[in-house]
Amino acid sequence: METEDTPYTLKTGHSSEFGAVAPAASEPASKMARWGLLLAFVAGLALAGGLVYGGMTQPKRVIAFLNISTITQGSFPGRWNARVGVVLLCAMLTMLLAYWITVRPGRKPWLASRFVLPIRTSIDFKLVVGATLFGIGWGMAGYDPGAAVASLLTGSTDAVIFVGTMCLGMLFATRFSR
Repeated sequence: METEDTPYTLKTGHSSEFGAVAPAASEPASKMARWGLLLAFVAGLALAGGLVYGGMTQPKRVIAFLNISTITQGSFPGRWNARVGVVLLCAMLTMLLAYWITVRPGRKPWLASRFVLPIRTSIDFKLVVGATLFGIGWGMAGYDPGAAVASLLTGSTDAVIFVGTMCLGMLFATRFSR
């Protein structure tokens, strides 16, 4: 059932803004669920490794990518660092390929009962504000949320401050968006 405040409906009838499927209360933890958690952990490690390898955990490198005005400094591409862009492009192409191969009518995921896809496709005020805040934070700090969490392992003070304020922002948004 869809309500005004919550744009997505869960399989069990509870609404969520994120469109996730809540497991039924009687659904026992299964071997498939444990494999799913293990696979999610391995995927998280692979993501963290890719972020480190691509330089996305180094704020100066990210800011150098976002500052396209440096293209004109010296011979092309100037002082602009496109390495982060290559990482982003590879990630997008990988996801598009995976989505194209797996999410088709009649297909079922390996470790879930069904694919969980967003129902809502409209652009609203909350989406625009969230994307704007994400871009401002990324440009100012040089961290995106995934890279910031991966950078916590380095003990970097700026990563700890970024993740702490990001968590406060999520708490604030959750509390005041209802």
